[in-house]
Amino acid sequence: MLVLMAVAGGLALGRLPARVPVHFGLGGQANGWSGPVEAAFLPVALGAGVWLLLLLLPLADPRRRSYGEFAGVYRLLRTVVVGIVFATDLLTLGRALGLGFDPRTASALLVAALLLVIGNLLPRVRPTWFVGIRTPWTLSSDEVWRRTHRLGGRLFMVAALLPLLAVLTGPAAVPAAVLVAALAPSAVSAGYSWWLYARIGGGSGA
Repeated sequence: MLVLMAVAGGLALGRLPARVPVHFGLGGQANGWSGPVEAAFLPVALGAGVWLLLLLLPLADPRRRSYGEFAGVYRLLRTVVVGIVFATDLLTLGRALGLGFDPRTASALLVAALLLVIGNLLPRVRPTWFVGIRTPWTLSSDEVWRRTHRLGGRLFMVAALLPLLAVLTGPAAVPAAVLVAALAPSAVSAGYSWWLYARIGGGSGA
């Protein structure tokens, strides 16, 4: 994906306008711009940096041994994160080159896809300091971690429906739907982890 981004940037560079819209407000109007070189190649550097960070992150985690228990899931997570950068880059270049689409709709579809992936992966994530729903209560009890991530996975998958429904309703509803879909599952999961820890006292089960 990083190679494809570099190739796409190189092909688009000569056709990009002097000011490339790279950020859009709640109304779908551009409110941030970049030069053509930055727009073409900065996302490649960003994607490479994110991939490298995620590759090295387990080395700094006191619970680094846990990563071996979900190594396949973590590899997929790295790919998905770079995939979001990849898709965002192509959408930005495409819009700058004149493809007519509403950025709010595109962002809603990306968020929905990301939430679905997160929802599927969360139940398989093992206790770490950097990946997963990390609260004082999940980090203090493996049982609280397991049950919180099982619930969180379901919540994120349900939340993925909100951006999709907002697209059907109209682009104006997308920002609020994306905000709720992104924040609500995390907030509910965090509250549940506190309640569960208080209920089972950090033990192995109830």
